[in-house]
Amino acid sequence: MENGENILMMRLLAGIKPAWIYSGSRIKPCRSFLCKHEGKEVQLEIKAFAKNGRIVLTSTELRRAAMSKESYFLIGVLDDKGPENKWKTFIKHNPLNELLQKGEFDFNTKLAIQVKKNLIRKILRNNIYL
Repeated sequence: MENGENILMMRLLAGIKPAWIYSGSRIKPCRSFLCKHEGKEVQLEIKAFAKNGRIVLTSTELRRAAMSKESYFLIGVLDDKGPENKWKTFIKHNPLNELLQKGEFDFNTKLAIQVKKNLIRKILRNNIYL
């Protein structure tokens, strides 16, 4: 949820705990924030969730958590339908192992094939429809 990200960024910029210094940039495509924490550059992945809801991470976000290890923080923002400035935040440092152990995978796969002239002829000749 974009709202949760905005709430947390307002807190960060205002110096409210957790006290990280926003570096002014985001990592694309997953929109993680780059910050300074205890003198080190870290990545914050911010996810808003409803009570008894789920936090959903993309494969790109999981890959970034795996590559970043100690410099990766997952921050959950609980949308409890109350005032946004009162939403609770939950911080998980280097969460990959716990995510893989407790999370459930839902695969949405796609197949891509390089189209070449000979392949198109073969598909057309054999009446294969993609």
